[in-house]
Amino acid sequence: MTRTRLAAPSLPVFILAAAVVALLAFGITRWVTDRAAADTLPQLTITEGDTAAAAPGALDASKLFAARVDTSVSIESTIDGQPMNGSGVVVDTHGTIVTASHVVKDYEKALEATTIVVRFHKGDEVLAQLVAIDQMNDLAILKFDPTEVSGGVVAAPLADSDEVVVGSEIMSIGAPFGYEFTPTVGHVSATHRVLDSRINANSKIPDAIQHDGPVNTGNSGGPVYNARGQVIGINQQIASPAKVNSGVSFAVSSNLIVRAIKQYRATGERDIRYADLGIVARDITPQLAKQGNLAVSKGALVQLATGPAQDAGVGTGRAIDHLGTTVTLGDPIVEVGGQAISSADDLARAQTLLDPSAATTIVVLRGGKRVELAITPVARAL
Repeated sequence: MTRTRLAAPSLPVFILAAAVVALLAFGITRWVTDRAAADTLPQLTITEGDTAAAAPGALDASKLFAARVDTSVSIESTIDGQPMNGSGVVVDTHGTIVTASHVVKDYEKALEATTIVVRFHKGDEVLAQLVAIDQMNDLAILKFDPTEVSGGVVAAPLADSDEVVVGSEIMSIGAPFGYEFTPTVGHVSATHRVLDSRINANSKIPDAIQHDGPVNTGNSGGPVYNARGQVIGINQQIASPAKVNSGVSFAVSSNLIVRAIKQYRATGERDIRYADLGIVARDITPQLAKQGNLAVSKGALVQLATGPAQDAGVGTGRAIDHLGTTVTLGDPIVEVGGQAISSADDLARAQTLLDPSAATTIVVLRGGKRVELAITPVARAL
């Protein structure tokens, strides 16, 4: 009887077979994983805001810089005999520049610049004049003679900052540490931030854009561009214990810039004025709404009504203890001037955009019903 025996496979053949098995196993596992991911992680779609500017890879840094560097300017002002450096942006071809007001004014000394020199990327230098100042939002409007700039001036368009989408790529152009016309890139981290003012005690900037693009000394007043090349804000301050870039930068929104420019052009007044409704409010939370038996779980709850608000009949109500603090159950404000209000910050922002010389309407909830109140604000520069 003859016994047949299979020959043992050679080592190379064994390694090859093992590799094939491993690859097949990996492929099946990857296919299953990808299918599972496709089932559980739907494709991201942006449903609000400027979708084109927010699309991944929309910002071409080199093209954007080339297209906008001539709209950006470097500013050197002289205040009390000392130089102050910053940046700015040309917003029309008639010689209008917007910058941060602290670039042209020393608020500690209450002194404005005696000389303002504006430098352009192509080498021109011209004198500018401070024509309007928005102290609340740390903005300044400068004017220069555009005929003094060789080849004319190029202006940057201003975006609707309400359309800015978190995560969008942005570019700043400024003069960090004196290095003029330096582009830095990053992403929008948040919109509609309310900031403590660095120049006005007990005051806030009601509408700022937070981004992670590098901002340092010399970037103040410089433009922040979206992927379209539109200005979405003016760099104003950073949050940093070391007082240098830490990835938390803030720009005053372009809608506040537009408002200041429009008011200056309409009135010719040097001080940009704002509406004051005479209302102090706090956020309504679901927990507060439940405890206070409020008809809405979001909004601005009136804590104090003075002047215009008191005259309009805005109510303050009774006080309760909530989470260890005293809360006044005043009128819940849900709309101001046609703008929906879901927080105290919304109220501050809506108030900032009002015409300070015109009456408006606010909507409060009383007994679960919407009540419209006509209110005439007072105007204030700060």
